[in-house]
Amino acid sequence: MTSPRKTINWTRLLRGEPGLLAGSTLLAAITMMWPFSVRSDAVYWMLWGRELTQFTLDTGTGWTSWKPLPIPFTTVYSLFGDSAASALWMLTSRTATFFAAVLVFRLVRRFADQALKPIGIVSILPGVMGGLMAALWTLRVLVGFTALGYAEGFTLALVLLAVERAIDGKHKIALVFGFAACLSRPEPLALMMIYALWLWFKQPALRKWLVAGPVFVVAAWLIPDWIGSGDPLRARYLGGVKRIDMSYPGDGKPLRMIKFAFTTLPNMALYALPLGVVAALWQAKKERLAPVALLGLALTWVGLVAFETAQGTNGLPRYMFGAQACLIIVAGFGVAVLVGPIAKALNSAGMPLEGALAIPVLTAMLATGVFAQKVLYPRVAQAKSAQAKFAEADATLTDVINAAGGPKKVIACGPVSRFALFDPTIAWKLGETSSVLSYGGGPDDPNLDVQFKYGSTFRLYIPIGRRPLDAHIRSRIAPGAKRVAEVGDWVVYQRCLKWRNRGTAKK
Repeated sequence: MTSPRKTINWTRLLRGEPGLLAGSTLLAAITMMWPFSVRSDAVYWMLWGRELTQFTLDTGTGWTSWKPLPIPFTTVYSLFGDSAASALWMLTSRTATFFAAVLVFRLVRRFADQALKPIGIVSILPGVMGGLMAALWTLRVLVGFTALGYAEGFTLALVLLAVERAIDGKHKIALVFGFAACLSRPEPLALMMIYALWLWFKQPALRKWLVAGPVFVVAAWLIPDWIGSGDPLRARYLGGVKRIDMSYPGDGKPLRMIKFAFTTLPNMALYALPLGVVAALWQAKKERLAPVALLGLALTWVGLVAFETAQGTNGLPRYMFGAQACLIIVAGFGVAVLVGPIAKALNSAGMPLEGALAIPVLTAMLATGVFAQKVLYPRVAQAKSAQAKFAEADATLTDVINAAGGPKKVIACGPVSRFALFDPTIAWKLGETSSVLSYGGGPDDPNLDVQFKYGSTFRLYIPIGRRPLDAHIRSRIAPGAKRVAEVGDWVVYQRCLKWRNRGTAKK
């Protein structure tokens, strides 16, 4: 007797994570139709992925710290060649950002539906409206760094998946997502330890997971960096690096960083946040604690970043993205909940409930359209323009390397002078580890203290994005070096001597 064949519920599948992920991938793929360029930290992740396949991992000569989360992806992608690896990682980064925005939408709608149904508002419109606004606000926050291939969208998506599973009571899966998020930023680990402490007493059966998770996270951060640099704690000082073209208003100023968490939110989100706080407290009185818990998570995250800044780390506003996403969810929830009293008041005045709902919803949707046109679209256009310039610079960088005799000749000439914005890209194009770059100034400033006496110097004589021209011409030229190649806006200077101590420029 045969058992009945199981059928796949395609509607449920498409509405769940697989379908949302597929839709996010499609949107990301559409954005890849325009020129793109992986930049800065993300290029180091690609370098390290390639080095792992060649058993040449070198994390000790870059100016960014090891980050475990992207490495499994970049390692696999490197097997398909350099060009494909760049495209695949950029697709992954942008997919994660769109997916994070969808999760923001889903959480806002979930909170709104739970809050409004008990007071007789059964329409999905308020939740959809609040969720859409919050999703667009999230994209506004993330779009700049996502355009460069950063992993902030990835981190945020994992955090929100962990939040959803924790709300559903699926704590084991929440731990998996939460500890995975810890592989990108340290702040989630502190939050996960608070969650783990609660679970230790609430769910004794999960204690082995509560021990294994932090151990795995710490090992993933320290052991590869130990192998690649000889120092498992190398990241302890890189967070405080102040390079000659990179200083931030929040450096060493925790109060200013706390201010950044709120003032760098989209204005509409900032104005709606008090509504969300009131709505979260109202729900807490009714023993619906998820919104107020999310607010607490956001404020704790802000406090953790402020504490790190007080210890001397760089004041980078992007460290607040996780907190800002949670604040945006609370703000979107506040807007959605506000629809309830307005609709009830109009209904009491004699207007049908459907019409009473339509007025505030349409008003909010109009405001959302204005935000998309006046705020989000210009930011996307700005990122698109910068990406086109970066992509052109990447292409001509390959050409100028070939004009200088090719990667082997450039490498044979000696170290490559540090060029802060393009360091990892030059190493990537040369097919080398970052040890090909000169390094004698120490972690506080690899360029400033170095007397660059011989080797190759790459200079790019155009401004890119919002950076002025002089931010791109800081690479040192060896005394007596000759101009050996010029392609587009790139110029290569060389003074070739025997390079005995590879990776260290002689003084």
